[in-house]
Amino acid sequence: MRAHTRLEVYWARLARNWQRVQQLAPSARILPMIKANAYGHGLVPVGQFLSQELKVETLGVATLGEAETFLHETPSYRGRVMVFSETNLIEKEFHSRYNSPQIIPVVHEMPALEVFLSDRCYKHLPLVIKLNSGMNRLGLEESEWEEAGRAILKSGRKSVHHLMSHFASSYSEYKEGDKTHRQVDAFQRGVKLLRGMGIAIEETSLANSGAIEQGIGKDETWVRPGLMLYGPHSFAGPTEMVSSFVTRMMKVFPVKRGVPVGYGNHVTSEDGFIAVLPLGYGDGFPTQLSGYKFTVNGLEAKVFGRINMDMSFLFFATEAAGRIKAGDEVRFWDLDAAAVDAMAKHMNTHAYQAMCGISSRVPRVYRLG
Repeated sequence: MRAHTRLEVYWARLARNWQRVQQLAPSARILPMIKANAYGHGLVPVGQFLSQELKVETLGVATLGEAETFLHETPSYRGRVMVFSETNLIEKEFHSRYNSPQIIPVVHEMPALEVFLSDRCYKHLPLVIKLNSGMNRLGLEESEWEEAGRAILKSGRKSVHHLMSHFASSYSEYKEGDKTHRQVDAFQRGVKLLRGMGIAIEETSLANSGAIEQGIGKDETWVRPGLMLYGPHSFAGPTEMVSSFVTRMMKVFPVKRGVPVGYGNHVTSEDGFIAVLPLGYGDGFPTQLSGYKFTVNGLEAKVFGRINMDMSFLFFATEAAGRIKAGDEVRFWDLDAAAVDAMAKHMNTHAYQAMCGISSRVPRVYRLG
């Protein structure tokens, strides 16, 4: 674990983001996503804050292991954890791990549905199904929906507890006839088909962050915010960044033009100063950030040369003389979603990866404000 590098997470900001989701979808229940270590912010602490302080009764994860980890570390939790993708339903070795009524798998393929409906180990669990409405990733294909309905009725079940789908392009502006609109229409066809077969649909959900921000799917039973809870926007929205990514200068020294620094043949193009940081790709500070420019102590800093596993370098122009020193803090994003987006843009990626990539070697430090 690092001593002077950390991700600071602010609970009050997370709570305000939760409240903003409520304002955007006032008639829906909120199913927050804490997968991928709560988008880098800490699976267990974030889940515990949501459940204990905000009274959340259903949490969303991607894997069975994430659900088990949260429940093991939070024995007081009495709600549910919904597993969205890596459910392992058709593998017998995993069946006993669904003994808990708190772990709810999302069924997204016909073989898994057949096992879920026939195996006694799943009889105590509510049936949650994902339909493929056009994202073409996970979900029952439209050609399978009627077959699924027949299988449900044959099993003796009379309802689907929760029917869902997932948007592929909700980060783009919603327009009549676009892909998101077509997905909404497809999902409604699925609801109509199953209900027409005499199957009750108790709950529904469609909206991820971008959809919530645009008011799409807000009248379903649930909305499922992910990225927007932590600050960056999928489309555009009123949420605020909940974290700061912080490190400290280990060493500062002057360099002359043409001096090589670190691995390889990276030489300085002008006189200036090098600051050595205890932060490298082993911490989730990827090599693609070389060349990234931002501000430290009111000065332009440039990530210089080759990022190492354990260290990286910042270059400062000569005007930094007397204005930087060993021990100075460096904040790559300081409660600023725009800074996360800027880093992600430099890496030709998105905010999800920038946050999720921070490794377990970086401590998460939790603050109230």
